[in-house]
Amino acid sequence: MKNKPLMIVLLMVVSFLLVSVLVSADEDEKPAPYPTKAEYAEAEADWVTLAEASRDEPEECTGATDNLLSNPSFEGNYSDFVPDPPIPDCPWGVCFSAQMADGWTPYWQSHNNDVDEGWEMLMPEYKPATSDFTDPVRVHSGGRAQQLFTFYATHRAGVYQQVYNVEAGQNYCLSVWGQAWSSYDDTPYTDPANHGFLNQKIGIDPFGGRDFNSGNIEWTAATTQYDEYGLFKIEVTAQSDTLTVFFNSQPSWAAKHNDVYWDDAVLVQAGVPLPPVMTVSPKWLAYTAETAVPVQTSAEVSVVIENNRDNLWYTAQLVNTSAFSPTLTISGETLTLGIDSTGLAAGIHQATIEVAASDPTIEGGRQYITVQIDVAQSDPEVRLFS
Repeated sequence: MKNKPLMIVLLMVVSFLLVSVLVSADEDEKPAPYPTKAEYAEAEADWVTLAEASRDEPEECTGATDNLLSNPSFEGNYSDFVPDPPIPDCPWGVCFSAQMADGWTPYWQSHNNDVDEGWEMLMPEYKPATSDFTDPVRVHSGGRAQQLFTFYATHRAGVYQQVYNVEAGQNYCLSVWGQAWSSYDDTPYTDPANHGFLNQKIGIDPFGGRDFNSGNIEWTAATTQYDEYGLFKIEVTAQSDTLTVFFNSQPSWAAKHNDVYWDDAVLVQAGVPLPPVMTVSPKWLAYTAETAVPVQTSAEVSVVIENNRDNLWYTAQLVNTSAFSPTLTISGETLTLGIDSTGLAAGIHQATIEVAASDPTIEGGRQYITVQIDVAQSDPEVRLFS
């Protein structure tokens, strides 16, 4: 065993390296440090909730246009974000951890190894929040909301959307419902005495830029809104034919859970809302038939209530018929009429259908459709005898 001392030395070196690796790995997995009492007290002194920042109970934006945003309620399919050009945070060219609602783009401040601690300014994970989670409710309406979060880390991040064909010089109002969950443990509600001071705010770049660091963006105050939805709202004047809306969040401390939720956004041109108007087309339908050759068909009538902010609906009923009574089927903005002249005598037959909005006092709120069938007497059947 001449090599026994050498083997002992080698084992000691290997053991030392193994312990060093394990210690290093353990240190990497340690969560971010808690703020000191002094740091927490300083943050608490500047802490502003959304309710405190809003003197009056805010209302969703209404104005002279319909909602200008695409997929404002963050519903439908979510897909992997593909940055163009590629970015270091997504080395494979696809950000698999950024599941985005259609129409929306993520943004975040990338971690800087030269100045940031290991837990500072990390890329969040993006995914849909679903309505089946109800304690607390994380979806404002519908089935989904956009969620983003970091785990034992801070972030400065959010989502944005560019909106085209706006009018420079006009005022635009943006509102969105938001909430957050910030906790140092896994309890589903935020402890107001132990959280990461997770602030949210919204902004608009009136020049239509996509840089969330731009000084052109007009922001609301940064406030917290924990565990129930609150309304964030801002109004700006467009400076070009494009606007960009930004929803932003940033925690001060790396709590175990720093989660943010956005839902039901509205962007409209500010001003007096346009009144609802109902249009019905066509309102005259004419057919010809013979007593022995009836007409059997269907016709679709478009019934649209524009500027329908009060969720109005419409009904249809026969109000004047002879022997002819079309069938009526309503499906959304389509009223389908079933036409059948079987059994009608020769002559002109008319039916009148009343279409009425649930609030018939609106413009065009009560209109009438006339269906006419002109039935001719068929020629007597001619028989040939051989």
